[in-house]
This record gives sequence, C-alpha cells and structure tokens, in this order.
Amino acid sequence: MKASMVKTNNHQENSLIRLWTIIISIIILETTNNHLIQAIRTLQDGTTAIPFLPTVVPLAVRSPYLGTYLQGGQDKDLSESSPRFWTGAPVGWNGLIRVDGHVFNWMGNLTHWPAANNTKFEHTASSSIFRFAIGPPQEEEGASEPAKVYLDVTFLSPITPHDPFRQSLPLSYLSLTVSSADGEAHEVELYTDINGLWCADSEAMDVEWTSYTKDYKDQRVPRPSWTAMQLKLRNQQPFVEADDRILHGGVWYSAMSFDEDRILQTHSAGQDGNRTRSVFAQTGQLDLPLNDTFRPIRTRVPIPSSERKNNEEEDEEEEGESMMIIDEPVLAWAHSFGYVSPKRSYNSRTVIKSIGHIRSPAVQYMTAEEKVVELLPLWSSRFTNETDLVGFHLFDYNHVLTASQSWDAQLYTDAMRVQSRSYADILAVSTRQIFMAIEAVRADYPGAEDLSSSPSLLVDGTSTMWMLKEISSNGNCQTVDVIAPFLPFLIYTAPQMIPQLLEPIFRYIATGLYQPLPTPHDLGDHYPNATGRNDFIYANLPVEESGNLLAILLACLRLGTCHHQAQTYYQILVQWADWLVDNTLYPDDQRSTDDFFGPTANQTSLVVKGIMGLRSMSEISIALGQTNDSTRYGDKANEFSREFLKIAVSNDRTHLLGSYGNQSSWSTQYNLYFDKLFGFKLFPEWVYEMQDQWYLIQAGKGPYGPPLDSRSRNRAKTDWMMWAAGASSSNVTREMFVSGLEAYVRRTENVVFGDLISLDEGWSVGFLTRPVVGGHFSLVGLKTMAARPALTGHRKAVWGAGCGRVDRR
Repeated sequence: MKASMVKTNNHQENSLIRLWTIIISIIILETTNNHLIQAIRTLQDGTTAIPFLPTVVPLAVRSPYLGTYLQGGQDKDLSESSPRFWTGAPVGWNGLIRVDGHVFNWMGNLTHWPAANNTKFEHTASSSIFRFAIGPPQEEEGASEPAKVYLDVTFLSPITPHDPFRQSLPLSYLSLTVSSADGEAHEVELYTDINGLWCADSEAMDVEWTSYTKDYKDQRVPRPSWTAMQLKLRNQQPFVEADDRILHGGVWYSAMSFDEDRILQTHSAGQDGNRTRSVFAQTGQLDLPLNDTFRPIRTRVPIPSSERKNNEEEDEEEEGESMMIIDEPVLAWAHSFGYVSPKRSYNSRTVIKSIGHIRSPAVQYMTAEEKVVELLPLWSSRFTNETDLVGFHLFDYNHVLTASQSWDAQLYTDAMRVQSRSYADILAVSTRQIFMAIEAVRADYPGAEDLSSSPSLLVDGTSTMWMLKEISSNGNCQTVDVIAPFLPFLIYTAPQMIPQLLEPIFRYIATGLYQPLPTPHDLGDHYPNATGRNDFIYANLPVEESGNLLAILLACLRLGTCHHQAQTYYQILVQWADWLVDNTLYPDDQRSTDDFFGPTANQTSLVVKGIMGLRSMSEISIALGQTNDSTRYGDKANEFSREFLKIAVSNDRTHLLGSYGNQSSWSTQYNLYFDKLFGFKLFPEWVYEMQDQWYLIQAGKGPYGPPLDSRSRNRAKTDWMMWAAGASSSNVTREMFVSGLEAYVRRTENVVFGDLISLDEGWSVGFLTRPVVGGHFSLVGLKTMAARPALTGHRKAVWGAGCGRVDRR
C-alpha cells in the first residue's frame, strides 16, 4: 500500500502541474475556450483520475463528542495507526484477528503482533472501508505469501438527512466480515476493545462500567440476542467540558451477530487491556469474569532505566519515554467464527458493532425570566432508556446502510452533473463533519407549549431543535455565522433542519433578555450551555449576523419549511431589517465572520451582506403579505447596490476593494453567492466577470487557489472558496476553485480537515472539523434553489402535517 501511495502522490503532482498549466494559459490568452475547459475535466474525470484519499479518514463521527478519526500519514493504514479524537488526542480502539492460531493486529498499532496487510481503502460520504489480507506470519520483512483470509472493516456513520430522527442518534457502526481468500476453510476469531479515553483525555480520571444482554429466544418471533457495555466517568458533571470532551454520560460499545449458531460471541468488561488481548491471542475467546474494581482510565509507573530501550509497553508519543502503562480497563469483544469456507453465508461471517457517546439531558438553554431549562435529546421521545436506544440502533443497521448508500450514490450523481468527480469527492469527505457539530433536542420543554406546535419543528410528531457547537474555533453555541456557511448543504439535502437550527435563536431573542437591536453572534460562550448573552451591551458582528439570518430565512421560505416561523417572529425580522437600512452602506468599525482580521470600518463584504439581507427581507415580507415593507426594503437594496458600485470598485476597474478608499485592499467576495443563489440580480454581470479574472490572477501558480483577503496573502478558507465558485460566471474560475480545494483535501499529512488553510503548503492552520464545510455544497445548492421560484404576495401558504410543507396555490 505504501508503494502505491507514493505513485499516487507523484501522479497527483503531475496532474496538478498539467492542470495549472492549462489555467495559466487561459489567463494569458483571456479566453474561456470550451476545449480547454473540457481538458481540465478530463484530468478530473477520465480514466487517469487519482484514487481518492482524503486528508483524514472519519471512523465514528456523529456528534460533538463522537468524532473519531484516522489522522495524518500517507498510507491511512489502520493496522499501523491509532484512532484519535478530532482534537488529536488518542482514543483506545484496537483490533486483532486470529487465523488458524496465528494473531495479527488490524487496528491500533499493537506491535506485539504483526500488522495485517491493509490492501484496500474506500471512502464514501457515509462510510470508510478497509480490506485486510491475512496470510501466514512473515519470517522476514519483504517476504510475501498468498492471503488465507480477507477481513473487510466498515466504519459507517449513517447519513440520513431525510430521516432526521435516525440522523440524530449519537451512535455509529463498525461491521466486520471475514471470508476465505484462498478457497480453503480457515479457523477465524476477531477481537476489538476500547478504553476510557473515549470519555476524557485525563488518564487519572476514574471510570466505571456495566454490561447488559438482551435475549429474544423465548419470544414468539426469535431475534438475535445482543450485548451492550457502557463505560463512563465515575464523577459525572453535566454540561461541563474538558478538552472538548463532555464529562457527562458515557460511551456504549455493543455487538450482535445475525447468526448466533455459527458465531460465538464473548466479552469482557473492566479487565486490563493487556490481559484481554493475551487471553484472546491464546484462546480466541474472552472467558473472563466481570472486573468490578472501578479505577483510573490508565495507571502508569516509571520504566526501570535498564528496560527503557526494549520495553514494549512504553508510549513515547503520549507520555514520554520514562512511563509505562501497567493497567488499563477496557471493554472487549471476541467473536469466534469457527471454520470459514467459501460456502459460508454473509450473515454467518459478519458481526455488527455499535459505538457512541450518549448523555441526557443534552443542553442547558436560557428561556424567559432568565429561567434555564435542560433540553432532552430527541431520542428520548421514543426510548425511555439508553439500552433500548442501543438495541434499536443495532437492529437498524441494514436499514440505515441501504439509506446511506442511496444518499451516497445520489450525491455523486448530483455533484458530477453540476461539476466533476473531483467535486463529488470533496462533498463526500465534507459530509460527516457537518453532522458532528449538531445535536437534536426536544423543544417541548415546560413553558414552550405554544411555540412547540409549529409544524416547522416537528420530527415524527416531536417538536425539535438542532443545537450547534462551534467546533474547535471557540466552542460557542448556535453561532449564526457558522450556520450560514453550511446553508448550501441544508438547501441541497436537509431543508427541514433550517427552521430547527434557527428556532433556538428566535426563542431567545423573543424573551427580551438580549438588549442590542441586531441579532446576537451566538447563544453562549461554550457548548452545551446555551445560556444566552444577557450581559451583552453591544452586538458582535451586527451586519454580518443580521444579513445572515434574513438570507437563511428566505432560503427556508422558498424551500417551504418555515412559513409559520417567519410569521411568528416577523416583528423581530423587521427590527433587524430597519437596523440594516441605517447601517449597511457605511458599516462602522466592526468585524465580519472572518473575525481573525479584527474590526475594520467600511468593509465591502459586510456591505454586500447587508444588501443581501435587505433584499431577502423584501421577499420575506411579500410572502407574508406585507407589501409596504417589501417595497421599502427592496428599494433600499437596489439603491445601496447602485451606490456601492460607485465607491467600491478599484480605480483600475479590476476588482472590488476590501474596504472603501483603500486601493491596495481586496477580499474574496463570497457574499455575492446570495445574489446568484436567489437570482436577485442586484449586481450586473460585469461585476462577476471582473471578480472572476481577479481571482485567477491572485491564484497565480499556487495549487490551492487565491488568498481570502489582501490582509493575509497566505490564508484561504475552503467554505468561502466554494461560495466564490458558486458566485462565479466563469467555468474556468469555478474549476480553479474546485481544483484548489481538491489539492488541499488530498494533502495527506494534515491532521484533520480544517477550513482555514495556508496557501504555501496547504496545511490546516486552525478551524478544525467544523460544519462550515457544508459551504462546499454551493454548486449543488444553486441547482436545488434554481427550482424554487421567488415568492410573491399572490401565493397563499396552506399548511399540512409533518415538518411544515407548503402547498403554493
């Protein structure tokens, strides 16, 4: 696999050189020759396409506290790497396979045993799939023997946006299938374990565990039995984080086989990991009693100086050369398949495991009269306890696998239809990351009865809100300018989620506890504490967030999912729009969403955002029958766009300035995407053509595209790259952005997928694993919205059941 990866990297570099040669030639010739454009697509879509290898491989990615990846390195070899939390902190997840008495390590870099040969890797939007070829132990390095057994390992984090209840479950799957590789029968056993690092980074914290088995043999319709094990911190601290881990709830690791007669399942809870692996290696089973001595996640002691060089238990990377692990309680599984021959059925060769982090309540939320309520997870509307949830999840595997595969296929079809295979690969690697940042909670808390009847909020009959954590950048709750960038994803595949993301913001503002007139930037300093901004005197990012929310709400209205919400909070929308009338054209010293640049007056990107907000409010108003408001806001948007072009274009007429009067300034004008998305046509076509040429010039020969802004020539943001691509009128410019992002996604040495990158080497420089990568869906979002005409006052909204579907008559 390593050799093939070297070839892949060389192939990638050669393809990029050819690609940029074409693009620069186009710039020089100032042409958009269709044959050259097709040449670029041939590089991306033809038979010479580079096999897709993402920056980081998602393994179990479902919520802010379930984000486990295979990070860094060029090979993405599961047998030689240890899975890690998105922060880079280790989590213990190990795997062994025993074939005809010989033991191999296939996950976790367990160097006591030889590494299984990781021969294949496949990535989709929902799954990461590895194949291992297991042969006889090698006597010497470089020797090669035919494989005896194949092990297929599938990490599935289901993507079911059309079924939001299932999408909300904080659990992921690991399926393991063995098969004969040489046509002979072989005795096969499998082992996996996890440790307490799934709950916290600190090894000194005490953990406890339990197990639960459900047997259906005595029921009229027998079903496979299953067993679940839970590991959690002994000192539970609801709503408290440490190192981005929640110190509440626990990790569940569960297993089931569909053919109990052919597969023997044994498990162990609380025994030391070295002991369970040793027992498995000797017997292929885990005939161990429950260890009920609760203790720390790991216990270490100094390594005697005479043993430091040769001791295999030391962990140099994590704790230094002077310490060794002597005890580590684990939850472990062993599955004995007996003799596996080519005649064995799939069910008799496969085990399903469920892993996830579950807690209840999920979020603290500020309500009227400064009363803080605890919001329950959505799954609690159907299940009264966590074990019932786990059981449902195990039996639901085939259903969500089929649904996810269907979604994966449709994504590739749609992405390739609007752009290319490379673009489809980018969207696939972006998807699971979006859902890692959000959690569904029940919105029917005491005191919310009147608000909870909105059809926009219903998921299977339960009033629902989606709560968001601003992953990595600062941990804020429900950050408006983090929701806005992934609007294209929501438009494309999950429009019913838009009002459910906005509802916590609207409800809080409606309490009157937040004093500034424009909308708040977020609902709290650190997730999961959405306790409001009652202490704020001035709004943060006022133009940014007001424009964002009005544009998001218009998208939601066009998609038919939030008419009731817009009516309920219309007067709040009017306040924001009136504020924008007074503050859009000449914004004072304030920040934009790119707040790392600091506050600046007269930022043109903010002016565009404000104009888009006003034009959005014009259409919102007409849809709700407020014709006078519609005319007023629409007229202002048109007036401001004309005035803007008089003062925002550079003297040489080559680009829009970054701020008025500063001829050396410029920025990526990603907010123009709203103009294209909604078909406003507030800006003439020459503006887009001018910007397209400017971006090509600024990109130069660099492989990752143009800088974000003149204030930082070595930084770009991937979400805004694709928003700019969506606003582009030039196929060449659009291809340049897509190719730049693809080059970054293939940058194999990166740790995790960050949306802020350096342009000299393509490194992630912060903003890791955030949902804003939903902005990469800008092109398919455009296609979706193109089928939704502008709203008029002549159409009456007629409400039905469900999530608020509108019949326009």
